[in-house]
Amino acid sequence: MTKIIKVTIATVAILMFQTISVSAHGIYTSENSVTQDITYHMANRDNAFSVQYSGDATSFINDFNTVVKNAYSTDDYLSLSWTKISPTAKFANGTLQVDFNVDYVATKDQEAYSDNVLKSAVKSIITPYMSTAEKVQAINKYISDKYSYDYTLTSRSVYQALTTSKAVCQNYSMTAYRMLQDAGIENHIVVGSIPSGSHAWNKVNIDGNWYNLDTTNDDALNSSKYYLVSDKVLSDNGFVWDKSLYPQSLNSYVDTSVNDKALVNSVTAMVVTAEKNKTDYYVNKANDGIAQLKSSPEKTSLTNRVNAVTQIILQNKITSATNAVVYAEKYKTQAFISIADGAVKLLPDGTVKTSFESRMNVIKSAKGSTIGSNTQASIDRAKTDMLNAERYQTDYYIKIVEADINSLSSCQDKTDLVSRLNKIYAKLDAVKVSSINSYLDMAVKYNKKIYLDTATKYLADIKDPNTKSQLQNKINGIAKLNLK
Repeated sequence: MTKIIKVTIATVAILMFQTISVSAHGIYTSENSVTQDITYHMANRDNAFSVQYSGDATSFINDFNTVVKNAYSTDDYLSLSWTKISPTAKFANGTLQVDFNVDYVATKDQEAYSDNVLKSAVKSIITPYMSTAEKVQAINKYISDKYSYDYTLTSRSVYQALTTSKAVCQNYSMTAYRMLQDAGIENHIVVGSIPSGSHAWNKVNIDGNWYNLDTTNDDALNSSKYYLVSDKVLSDNGFVWDKSLYPQSLNSYVDTSVNDKALVNSVTAMVVTAEKNKTDYYVNKANDGIAQLKSSPEKTSLTNRVNAVTQIILQNKITSATNAVVYAEKYKTQAFISIADGAVKLLPDGTVKTSFESRMNVIKSAKGSTIGSNTQASIDRAKTDMLNAERYQTDYYIKIVEADINSLSSCQDKTDLVSRLNKIYAKLDAVKVSSINSYLDMAVKYNKKIYLDTATKYLADIKDPNTKSQLQNKINGIAKLNLK
């Protein structure tokens, strides 16, 4: 289950005393400058390019393979991105010009496509609150879900793997390398062999320690046998590589979890949802899940992630309340006052909330306030707020539109708005019913009363009385099981 594409560098041929035009990049006097120029062209996937050198030509020819190797070895991904380098040289007036023709596993456009796909994938599966180990786990899962092993051994590039979902070890390791890099995780591609032939895998740095990550074999074997393991584990299983070229992996990664894996995965999913949606409902749900975990590094990590989201939500609430109170002070209409009241009520108790409440009291007691009229402006405002409530379906926008509706006297527009608001309630009820049923299922599966208590807590949020009654009956039935 291996394949590394063979690469070749042809011997440089020198054609003496030919006319040479000065390169756009100039004439170099050091081999290091030549190396940097070659790297530039190869990274740009230039198939044909030239470099000029005015130093000792004989020494340069002798060092040529080293110069080229140093050029593509600046990046692990680049070192596996070409198949053939064909140089020819000509010499005149003390200047040596080497013309390169390079074949790559993918074109510049194909590499750009791959880069965009992998960057988007990392953005969708990685959050800034994840630990390094959690990021590696998410990337490993993405690759395993995306690819299946190409037993025909025809897949040549990351582009081909992404567009066909078939990959060999070179594609697996290169994909992992790029995604880990995009996630800010230091890693290398290791080129070596296993008993069945040549092979490539990754080494990953997690919190200062290096681990081997073989996404190819773990995917093909549908196991985690080679997931973040030590050098010894690989050596004991027939892996061979030049250990002097890569950081040592002295130990396998130890998961310090003291919690049930299924529970951890469930709570982690809640935290990810909270990070994406940034609403109190999902934060509260995540915190309820975290409360079920025993003290552990993973619980601390998840708690920190939710706390970060909580701070973002609080800042958003303060910003919204500030804007709402300013509008209420400016216009002094019932609609704006109701909206500001709703925004202030969402704030936690404290000096900030007290300050806003004081300002609201001044507004309400001010002489000349125009409160309570069905102006076209108030109806239009309510309709605009309803569109936001329908789009975002968050407590904040729902409370705003509730305030708008309450400020209106009976009219057809108010009736229509109430009908639209009830549809939002129904959609949110469906989400909450699913969550409640999940908690009830876990209560029965794990025989844990805490899941039943959490389901009971969320029952209060259900708007539809029939749905609420049915769930209450289900809760009552499960309560009779005498859960622990």
